[in-house]
This record gives sequence, structure tokens and C-alpha cells, in this order.
Amino acid sequence: MKRQNSLPVIKSHSNPILNGVLPVRINPHSGPTQSGVLPVRINPHSGPTQSGVLPVRISPHSGSTQSGVLPVRISPHSGSTQSGVLPKLKVIQTSDPTVYKPLLDITSELNEARCKKLGIAYEKYCGIKRGDCPMFANFNRIYLLLEHLDKEFDWILYMDADAMITNPLFNPYSVILPDKDKGFIFCTGGKYPKWDVNDGVFFCNLRHPEVRKVLLQWKNDFESAQEVCQVNSWAEYHKGHGCQWYLQQILKKYYNKSNYNWWKTYMKPNHKVFNYDGPNIKQILRPPSGEFNLENRIKVASEYMKVYGSL
Repeated sequence: MKRQNSLPVIKSHSNPILNGVLPVRINPHSGPTQSGVLPVRINPHSGPTQSGVLPVRISPHSGSTQSGVLPVRISPHSGSTQSGVLPKLKVIQTSDPTVYKPLLDITSELNEARCKKLGIAYEKYCGIKRGDCPMFANFNRIYLLLEHLDKEFDWILYMDADAMITNPLFNPYSVILPDKDKGFIFCTGGKYPKWDVNDGVFFCNLRHPEVRKVLLQWKNDFESAQEVCQVNSWAEYHKGHGCQWYLQQILKKYYNKSNYNWWKTYMKPNHKVFNYDGPNIKQILRPPSGEFNLENRIKVASEYMKVYGSL
């Protein structure tokens, strides 16, 4: 995708703010069970801001401070109402420790701030999980996702070093909740069917059984190829197959067997919902020519930080 020269204006009503788990911390002073209400403001998709109250009932124990969460009813995209505690989400970014690190240092500052405001966990990893040269940090995402299997988090929003959450009103749960039973949520990577995905920004459901299979196959395919993949520059690396290509080949096999309803791919014209130059998350991609062009991309990230960092 070509990068637009001008920075688009954010419209405050372009995205929903979904309220989910509300943290509660109460010091009841050893009193009896207390009841009350908690004011809630909900901005459902394509609808006006609504106000209401949530009933609260807390049973203190000998006056000790209590912590917990309150389930909130949410109206996501389709207008359907869902109840319950939100799945636990973490945002992850990664890069090699030298080449792409300057870009990650800029984008991570904004992304971490967005996550902190939303109460979402954030992790930044600089290094190379497997391999000797910086190019192989491209495959870090596989190992980072595998490391989170069977742990505390339910979903991961993975973002490349060149991706930024530019819209201050964007909440990742607005993407997850309508498709909470899916294994992956992608934006399309091109003109082909839904297996042609962009893995620069995507959502991964760590509790889905097919996700485990895909991640293990992704790892095995990369490690099998790495033994014969001798590259000395980014230009040489991009002549071969990157991380995204291996994932696409795995999903293509599922697709050819008509087993593809367990993941979602946002196809055109909705493919910018959380990627490319869309209104929520922007990925500062290489130009169509494939030119490395990292210096210019760092400049764009710095421009985005000036425009969106104070919002």
C-alpha cells in the first residue's frame, strides 16, 4: 500500500469506546454488606453515547480492602448485547536490537501510552529469538506467541515495529468482541482470498485449538528453511520468503480444504480497520518497490508522534 503524504484528521466519533471489566477497589471499614450503583457511560458502535448505572454488591471481610472486577454489558458493532468479564489482552511489539530498534523506540512510546490508558498489558521485545542476523527478528512473533500459550492472557494484539495506535478513541476490544470465537483476526494482505493476510498487525486468540496448530507449524516451517537461508542484507532477505509468506501458506492449506471459518480476514474495502493508513492503527509500510527506506519511515513515525502523541 502506498503511504499518504498528508496526515488524516481523526474524527472523534469514528470508533466505539467499549466498556468491559471495571476494576474495583473498596475499603469498607468492617461494615456490613453494602449495595450501591456505579455510573457507566457506554458508546456503542454507530450509536449515541448512553448513560446508565451498574448495580454493585460487595461483601467485605473484616474491613480489609477488597479488589475485584465488575462485569459490564457491552454493545459492540452489531448492536447485540454481551455480558461477562472481558478476555485478557496484551499488545506485543518486537524488533531486532539494532536496525529496526530506532523505529520501535518511537512507535512503542505511543502504543504503550495507549495501552496504559486502556488498562491493557504491553510488551516490547528487542532481540532475535532464533538466528544470527537482524533479519530473523522478523520471525520473533512466532516465538513470542508460543511463549504466551497456556499462560494468563487470552488474546494478543501483535504489532510490527512500524505500527502505531494513532486513534486515541480506538479500543482493541471493539475488534475482538464481535469475533471472540475466531482464532485470528487479520486485515487482508492483497487481492487473493482470505488466506492472503497481513501479519504486521493482527489479533491472536491463544485459547483457540487451531491457533496452537498454526503457531507450531509456522515455527517448524521457518526453522526447516532457516538452515539453508544464508542472507547478509535486508535486500537479500526480502528476495526470499518472509514470516508472512510462511503463515499464508499454512492458511492457504486450510482454505483449500474449506476449513477457514475459524479465522477472520477483513477484506477490501474494510481492510484498513486496524492497519495500513486507516483511522485506528497505522502501519508505515515499505513502498511498493520493496525499497528498504527505513530512514524515511522513521521520519514518518516521528511526524505521527508529533500529531497523535498529545491526543
